[in-house]
Amino acid sequence: MEFGFPVLSAGIWLSIVMILVLLSWLIFYYSPVVIKTTISFVVFSVILLTVSLWVGTHSIIEFVREWSEYEVSRIEEGAFTFIERRKSDQRTIVKRFTDEPEKILEDRFAKTVLDYIAIADRSGKIIASNKNLNFNISNIEGDLEQGFYRSNGVVYLLTVANAKDDKFILIGEQVEIRIIPALQGMLSIKEAYIQTGQEDNQQNEDETVLKNAQIELGSDINLVLVPNYDLVFELVSKLATETSRGIGVSLILAAVFFAVLSLIYIRKPLMGLISASSEVEKGNFEYEIPDRPKGDIGKLINTFNSMIKGLRKRDAQIKYRNELLSAIRELARAILNEFDKEKVFEICVDTAGIKTGSKCAIFYSDKIRYSEKPDVERQDLEGLQDGETIKKDGNYILYYEISAHKEEGKILYGKFIAQRDKDFSQEEKEFFSSIVNYAASACLRIDYVMKLKLLQSTDSVTGLFNSTFFKSSVKREVSMFQRFQRNFAIVFIDIQNSSEIIDRFGNIIWEDIIKAVSMIMKKSVRTYDIPARLGNDRFALLLPNTVAQNAKVVEDRVRDIIRSAPEIPSLPELEIKIEVSSIATDSTNVDEIFRSIDQRISAVQEK
Repeated sequence: MEFGFPVLSAGIWLSIVMILVLLSWLIFYYSPVVIKTTISFVVFSVILLTVSLWVGTHSIIEFVREWSEYEVSRIEEGAFTFIERRKSDQRTIVKRFTDEPEKILEDRFAKTVLDYIAIADRSGKIIASNKNLNFNISNIEGDLEQGFYRSNGVVYLLTVANAKDDKFILIGEQVEIRIIPALQGMLSIKEAYIQTGQEDNQQNEDETVLKNAQIELGSDINLVLVPNYDLVFELVSKLATETSRGIGVSLILAAVFFAVLSLIYIRKPLMGLISASSEVEKGNFEYEIPDRPKGDIGKLINTFNSMIKGLRKRDAQIKYRNELLSAIRELARAILNEFDKEKVFEICVDTAGIKTGSKCAIFYSDKIRYSEKPDVERQDLEGLQDGETIKKDGNYILYYEISAHKEEGKILYGKFIAQRDKDFSQEEKEFFSSIVNYAASACLRIDYVMKLKLLQSTDSVTGLFNSTFFKSSVKREVSMFQRFQRNFAIVFIDIQNSSEIIDRFGNIIWEDIIKAVSMIMKKSVRTYDIPARLGNDRFALLLPNTVAQNAKVVEDRVRDIIRSAPEIPSLPELEIKIEVSSIATDSTNVDEIFRSIDQRISAVQEK
């Protein structure tokens, strides 16, 4: 590409200068002061610009040549750095799947980022891939190899790595689809294309020709990057042509309107801009410049006002984000010591609804908690993805799952939705996501605490409640009895020959017997009755809302079932001697009930 400038020869320029000097002297000699000043300005400007144009032309040519060399080297360096970063990204992706190579074909992130994914065996045969391409990998050596390869006329940046079970993982990106558009967006290049060894790769070595940047991708593959020289050519050409053609007119207009333009259209708006900048520096983001002249200064002022609006909006966003972060911290403190999931959900929806001005709800089990009742039913949430926003009846609905992942799988505690008539900002989506994460963590913590309490209150062998839990349950029933006169009863079950059974048949048979007794107790009571193991051979049943007569019925039923239960091991000479008794608040004093319980527990401890 050649460039030139419409520069007149030195002789023609000298003649023009002499004529202008002569005319200027005549006009200057016979003209008033205003014309003298104007003509002096014009003549001086013409002479100065003529010399500058002559000297500057060659400087511009040399500058453009040096600039082009710098631009080419800069583009080559930037493109090389970008390609190395892409290689590094591919190495990072491959390392994640070396132990389980088949999973890379199903990985959502890998399928999004990469254009080609394949698994091959040691012979180079492709086992599975997302595209039917042919790459020769049979001669790959080492743990990892990267390079550019051609298949079906398309060039790919490939990474080949060893994987488990004598397999290779191949991943790649199309240069024309991935790398070239990214380079065009990142570097100041006008055009980029792939050049093979069969194509003409020679450039004209004439010094007036600007070179293109070239990156060698392989033995016969080159990446050609054409810098964007058009702007430079346009500016230089415009400088020469417009200066040559319009120098006289522009100087006259400059002399006539210079003062007016400088006072009205430059100085006054700039002073307003300086004053506004001082206000902004003080932190006043509400200030705007009311006077907006036309032209570039007016555009500058409009840009300044737009910048102020952007700062206001940014300041408001920062304040809003800080408010949301503060709300998240308050919510975390509120649910930190909360062990009721319903209360946790209530705090979450109230906080989310108040801070975002939306209707928030959590659907869980067969229940719902909400700040304001939304226009969404449970069935409307089926099929929604986590974090998805849908629009229904003019309302925007944002959906999240409240779930936790454990070794046994995902635990779904509930489904969170937020609804309002305008879309949610990124800050609000992050806010909702944090609330959901905190709620899931709180629910998981509650599960752990409840499980821990259950383990602390149960017998490890039989699964029945232990003596500590049983005594606390009796105390609770005593409180109900004292407040509401609600009777309760206790059935005691004692195996009297436990020592004999253990001595003759061993601990394994003994554990089978007490497990069978435990199963019988669980089957013989209501769901709200409490079966417990008080000691090695002593059991008890707490029967709320039961009188002595009904307790006798349970006593007889338990005795009969234990004596004839098929669950109890049937061995020769194995005889179980049991004693079943009961006491109730309508026939026994409360203190006497506690003494009976303590006696049985103490007897076990003494053994």
